[in-house]
Amino acid sequence: MRRRRCPERTRSAPPPAARPATASKMSTASAATPNASKRTVNAERLRLTGMAAENRTWTYADWSRYYRDHPITGVITRLLEWEYATPDSQDFHPLDPCTPSAPIPGGARVRLRP
Repeated sequence: MRRRRCPERTRSAPPPAARPATASKMSTASAATPNASKRTVNAERLRLTGMAAENRTWTYADWSRYYRDHPITGVITRLLEWEYATPDSQDFHPLDPCTPSAPIPGGARVRLRP
């Protein structure tokens, strides 16, 4: 299974008034569960790569909602190589998960690239 890199996304900082409260909440949460997010991401990675062996497909709408746009699963989804097939074709074409506005027909099937 091959991995890919998405271009870095720009993120805006919270407004100055929210920074102290947000920082203290985040440091408390980070101290309580230092490795929880790493464990969650690793579990999602293993689950997704296991699906490649099953040759499972999703509709483009379901794949976008549950995989590409998910806050945790989306991190792993954007690292993997995906492909799609239109409803009238059996041929699969590369799909860039970093481009949410790709012109993919609604009835397209999406799968992990074998």
